[in-house]
Amino acid sequence: MSTSPAGPAGPASPTPGDGLVAAWEEALDVLERNAREAAALATDPAHDGPALTAWTPPTPGGPVPDVLVDRVRELLQLQAAVRAELDRAVRENRADLAGLERTTSAARPRRAAYVDVSA
Repeated sequence: MSTSPAGPAGPASPTPGDGLVAAWEEALDVLERNAREAAALATDPAHDGPALTAWTPPTPGGPVPDVLVDRVRELLQLQAAVRAELDRAVRENRADLAGLERTTSAARPRRAAYVDVSA
């Protein structure tokens, strides 16, 4: 009966799933960065964010690996918080616009009015 000797634990050899994990990590990095940027824009409208471009969903090429499930859950919580903040900002802006509309009278003439004070 032969057994193989147990060697010291060395670096793990790459597995076929390592590429998928790396692809998902990169995709999650982008999504987290986008969510944080959206949060900054929602809380500070004067914040200069990056130029807006068309969004292309990341395509890591497979299901989320088990080792990243907790990170995905955290990202979903972050996105939900940002969405709530954006909803609040939109409601606030709509209320501000409604207030402005109430102060602008449609009955006012849109031309200059002059009064002769010399008489």
